[in-house]
Amino acid sequence: MIKFHKCFSYRGLIDVCVNKDEKVSITNLMKALSEDLTATLEIETIKKIKGIKKIKGKEMAKLKAFEIKKGHIRIFFTYIDEGICIVYATRKQKNKTETNDLKVVKQRLKTVHN
Repeated sequence: MIKFHKCFSYRGLIDVCVNKDEKVSITNLMKALSEDLTATLEIETIKKIKGIKKIKGKEMAKLKAFEIKKGHIRIFFTYIDEGICIVYATRKQKNKTETNDLKVVKQRLKTVHN
């Protein structure tokens, strides 16, 4: 199951895309994830985000954030009991994840794992 963070939506994910090809690619990815989450995650390029540090009072295991790279789009998610929760998406600016993006992801992780 795919959930979106309360501050983020499917529409927000599509808004990150700048052309039709990117929108089609992201739409196909979301469809594949909803049909078979495990198999799709195994074939996509997934990277654990290392810039997320322990948040006071939270278990470290619950605070892991991951990134799916799809062209120039980066989709940040975390695992939840029901599947995954997409917390944020952005366009790739550099090879390194931007500090501001990490801050947003960290803030949203706090509310996902209460």
